[in-house]
Amino acid sequence: MRGIAGYHGSSDDVTAVGPDDTLDLGGLTLKFMPMPMVHWPDSMFTYCPERFCLMPNDAFGQHLASSARFADEVGLDLAVEELVTYYANILMPLGPQVSKAVAKVLESGWVCKTIAPSHGVIWRERDIPTLIDTYERCTSGETEDKLVVAYSTMWGSTDVLAREIADGAISTGVKVELFDLAVSSFANITRHLFDSRALLMGSPTLHHGMLFRAAGYLQYLAGLKPAGKIGGAFGSFGWSSGATKQITARMTEIGFEMSQPDLTCKYKPTASDIEAAREWGAEYGRLVLKMGEASPEG
Repeated sequence: MRGIAGYHGSSDDVTAVGPDDTLDLGGLTLKFMPMPMVHWPDSMFTYCPERFCLMPNDAFGQHLASSARFADEVGLDLAVEELVTYYANILMPLGPQVSKAVAKVLESGWVCKTIAPSHGVIWRERDIPTLIDTYERCTSGETEDKLVVAYSTMWGSTDVLAREIADGAISTGVKVELFDLAVSSFANITRHLFDSRALLMGSPTLHHGMLFRAAGYLQYLAGLKPAGKIGGAFGSFGWSSGATKQITARMTEIGFEMSQPDLTCKYKPTASDIEAAREWGAEYGRLVLKMGEASPEG
């Protein structure tokens, strides 16, 4: 109610409803289940028993605009991928609340043959088991033998390092997602980081610090609070270094465990720099595999 008043000037003609209320629409009724912080303080699930339809606000949603209305019409694989992308970029820091919300719905006795989130496509009965399974895996923090290499480059030297690091990690058998921050969306990087175990962030030094794209992505990531991941910093420099120290400090603040010393090269990577980059990447690959062996799903 305070939000309505704050945005629209008055809430005098608005009636608040809660879990004990039922709204009769004339042949159809609505029941309510408050779900605070999934993902707004005033989030609420709404259920129509006559249509077996759950309207869960932002839960089970996607940032997917389509003329098709249903998940099976756009293709289940695409709908699930967009579901995970949305979760990673919006709901990642709210996993415990989302997990409780899913459990509460399953325990409610509400029979759901349709799930219609506030945005994205609608889920029909045959796809709901896949939807629930995906959300349960998301909230559990399940990861793969996978790492992300994201970087910003000025004259190409950090790009060379990034590709050699990726090759080194791949040689250990892990999956690697390589992103140039100049052409990759933050949302797509974060979706792949979500089920990865490591982020290796690269930037050359500019004015004793990292480039703005690298700084911007780490700021974006800070609010999402990724947990249980390791990190690394790499980059090139000319007469003065500083970017990797700044990256390491910021990633540590976010919650990454920085597992190896920073990797740097002066000017253009030499043959020995390239060999060092490959081995640095390979060591992170081995660390990712060890994390998988130690995890419950490993």
